[in-house]
Amino acid sequence: MEDLVKRKQSPSSIDTLMTCPKKYQHIYERGYREKGHNHLNLNIGSMVHLGLNAYWHGKGYIDA
Repeated sequence: MEDLVKRKQSPSSIDTLMTCPKKYQHIYERGYREKGHNHLNLNIGSMVHLGLNAYWHGKGYIDA
């Protein structure tokens, strides 16, 4: 319980804790992640943000 107070909680972590405490323990306390989880959407979102940042700061796509 002490670790729960020290760690900054997100809405996702709180939801996971309330839904399945064992899953919370595996993911947030032990650091286990699901094998083969696809991060394609996160990668696309990151590339869009980098591109927009470069555009708004007057840089080319090579500089992003």
